[in-house]
This record gives sequence, C-alpha cells and structure tokens, in this order.
Amino acid sequence: MTDAKVKICGLRDPAHIDAAVRAGAGYVGFVFFAKSPRHLEIDAAGALALHVPLGVAKVALTVNATDAELDAITGAVPLDMLQLHGAESPARVAEVRSRYGL
Repeated sequence: MTDAKVKICGLRDPAHIDAAVRAGAGYVGFVFFAKSPRHLEIDAAGALALHVPLGVAKVALTVNATDAELDAITGAVPLDMLQLHGAESPARVAEVRSRYGL
C-alpha cells in the first residue's frame, strides 16, 4: 500500500491554506485560468505562496499557458510544480519541464 497525497486547489485566502494544511494536504494549488471563479492574479498568488508552510508543495494550475504567461507566473510565485490542464501535447509538456524545471 502506498501513501497518497492530496492536493487542494483553487485556494484564494490564507485561512483556506491553513485549513488545507491542517487537514493534511500535501499540495496546494493556485489557479491561473481567467475563466475560472477560482482564478488568482499573479501578485495575489505570490503572497499566498509565501504563506504555505515548508513541506507542502505549491502548484500552479494553468490551461494552455504560453511561455510569456508561464514566465510571469514562475517569476513572481515560488512554486514546486506546474500543472498543465489544457490540450498540451507531450512535446509541449517536455518543453515546459525543460524550460522551467518544474
């Protein structure tokens, strides 16, 4: 049996991060997709990411993000992982991983 880790995504408030961490989340996610009601601006996500305790991974969820969008996100938000949630091809996923190391 393996240990499962849970990601709570769409967090927009420090109190929500605290609740997710208390509940045992191993990952917290920030949504960078303007059509989502959970969308965060980059500066807000940067501040929230600083609230996440060590040992909990910070994830940016994107949808078909361009390099310019990913540059802006990764340049302002301390992240552990990028979640590509669009129609990215395997080649695009490899390109993103190579470019950002995430």
